[in-house]
Parts: sequence; C-alpha cells; structure tokens
Amino acid sequence: MAPGVPVDAGNLVVKAAALIGVTADITLEKHLPDDVICCVVEVPDAIKGARIVAAVTAPVDEKKILKKIAADLPKIALPKIFTVIEDLPKMGSGKIDFRNVTRMVRQRLNNEED
Repeated sequence: MAPGVPVDAGNLVVKAAALIGVTADITLEKHLPDDVICCVVEVPDAIKGARIVAAVTAPVDEKKILKKIAADLPKIALPKIFTVIEDLPKMGSGKIDFRNVTRMVRQRLNNEED
C-alpha cells in the first residue's frame, strides 16, 4: 500500500476470507479420498459473522478429516459444516463455480433452519 492511500477495511476482509477459503480447499483436498472434490465457502452467520462450510461431492468422515487438517490450518479456517453436493457446478473453464456453490450452500442451510 502506498503511504497516504486510505485502506478499505471491507475489501481487506473479503480478500482475507477468500485466502482462507483457497488455503482450506488446498489443505482439505490433500486429505479427501481421490474421488471426492471439494469447495470451501464462507456463509453469513448471525452470531459469529461467518461460517466456513465444505461442500464435498460424497460423504466423508468429517471428524477424521478435521483432525488431519487441524494440524495445517488455524481454527478459524476449519470448516464447521460439511455438506454433500454430488455435482459441484463448474464454469466454462472447468473450474468449480465458487459463487454458485456458495449460493447452493446458503440455500441448503436456510432450508435446514426453516
């Protein structure tokens, strides 16, 4: 940052959240079975501000996975919830469509709360 340039705190929070999500994705993928794909997203939480959610393409042993990734990630970056989305949406490039996964996870969590 250049001296005298105002810092946009909101933008920094968004960038930090994205970095946590990418780091959590990479770490989680190392410990998943080869046939399981994941996308780690952040969803709003009325009490804590945000929750980290791991969308995976098949059921996994959550406790076992969390125990393994806890050695590599700070507690704040650990997924609090795992949800199965068998066919994660992809963009034209073939990469996982992070925005649509986030939307799907939000919808699922809202439906569970109702």
